[in-house]
Amino acid sequence: MRLTRHVPPLLLITACVAACGGSSPAAGQRPPATGSTVTVDIPGADRFTPPVVEVVKGSRVTFTNHDGDPHTATSVPGDPTSFALTLPPGASASVVVDRTGVYRYFCALHARYDPSTGQIAALPIADHPAEPMAGTFVVTPGP
Repeated sequence: MRLTRHVPPLLLITACVAACGGSSPAAGQRPPATGSTVTVDIPGADRFTPPVVEVVKGSRVTFTNHDGDPHTATSVPGDPTSFALTLPPGASASVVVDRTGVYRYFCALHARYDPSTGQIAALPIADHPAEPMAGTFVVTPGP
């Protein structure tokens, strides 16, 4: 396994949102309303899409597995809310986020969390063993 330089999670999230656009609202638009549902897809190739999303406190985040392989959506220890969703092929599962903060998650079947470094690393069996199957959502208090 190749080790990479430690990048603080908040810096990484900020860079991803700035570079990719994330799912943040366009200029002049509000973020999703409290109680809304945001979907994170697993299209295949051991990926969460979009990898970074912004939701409002009280929203439901639904993970949908479109891949032929089983996956999980597992929170990183210390996240504001703990979750471990099992996603067989074709399944969906949800978590309601009622606390603001940054949530990092990963597929426990294709990646692992290292508590000593705070990093998520891909397992050798992953489709992309140099890139972990992981994502982030940021829960804001809302408008």
